Order: sequence, then structure tokens, then C-alpha cells
Amino acid sequence: MAKDYASNSQAWSVALRRLMGYPLYAPACHTVGWSASAPRDAVGIIELTQIAADMNRDLVHLTFGGDGLGAPTEIGLAIRRDRDVAWIGNCRLYTASETARLEIIAGGERWYVGPRQMLVATKLPPRKRIARGEAMAMGRWRRAAEEAEKVSLVGSVCVPRGGRFADAIPQDAFSFAAAA
Repeated sequence: MAKDYASNSQAWSVALRRLMGYPLYAPACHTVGWSASAPRDAVGIIELTQIAADMNRDLVHLTFGGDGLGAPTEIGLAIRRDRDVAWIGNCRLYTASETARLEIIAGGERWYVGPRQMLVATKLPPRKRIARGEAMAMGRWRRAAEEAEKVSLVGSVCVPRGGRFADAIPQDAFSFAAAA
């Protein structure tokens, strides 16, 4: 598995993106952003919703605790609506089977990547299937992240804390030093 925060967060993000069926390239109609950070307070969540609005994309956000080297501690969604962007925290992953795409259970709905690479909400699966589906999804995600190579997607950026998307710095402009 990855040895630093940047490669660890990329591995988990790329693994989730793949398992949800969102392409690793930027599709012509790029509708979903994927991000990661340390835990955020209320102001930080407002910043994430502003970034989603600036990007004109929904946002799947992974929160990493501590040194950022373990598994994400939370999944959140910033979903664009008619006049604002809604934040949905404490999301859970779900899959209907060992081969089905992963979906996100959030806010009483199930979100999946639809045919036009958009996050689409639908009704929840039957209650009796949720616990098993969540366990399968987390296992698949963990295995996929552990197997992920160091990946840096074209166009990846870092938005400084307190900044807007316009302040983003291309990730390839950074050189991360590994901790000893």
C-alpha cells in the first residue's frame, strides 16, 4: 500500500472511482469530482461545497484521520441542486454482489454512477440486504486500494485549505518527501 498521504489518498480514491464505474480519464461530460482531506469542521465542509460549485461537479470526498496513511474514516458527498450544494456526511458503501458496482448510501438514498457518468439517486435496497452489501463493499474497496499502484490522475490538483477551486495547484507541481 502507499507510503505517504498523497499516494494513499490517491489509491483509495482511484479504487473507489473504479469500483463505482467512473472512468479514470476525464470524460467529455466530467460530472463528478473525487477529493480527500484531513477531517473538516463546519467551515471546511462549506469550503468543500464551494469547491463543488466552482467545479460544477458533484463531489465524492474521503476523509482521512491521523497521519492519513490508513483507510478513510468517512465518505461525504457534495451534491449540486437547483440553487445550492448539499453536503451529506457519514455515507456508507454498498454493493448488491461481489461483482456489482459499488454505490453510496447517504441521506436515505442510494447514489450510483449512472450511464452519463453522473451521480444518480434512487431508493435504498431492501433493509435485509444492506448489512451484507456494506460488508462486501468495504472488503472490495480495501482490497482494491491495497492492490492499487501509485497512480496520479491527469489533472489532479490540490486546493489549499481556505482556498477556492481557482486557487488549485496542479499535483504534479508538488514533490512529496517520504517520512522516515
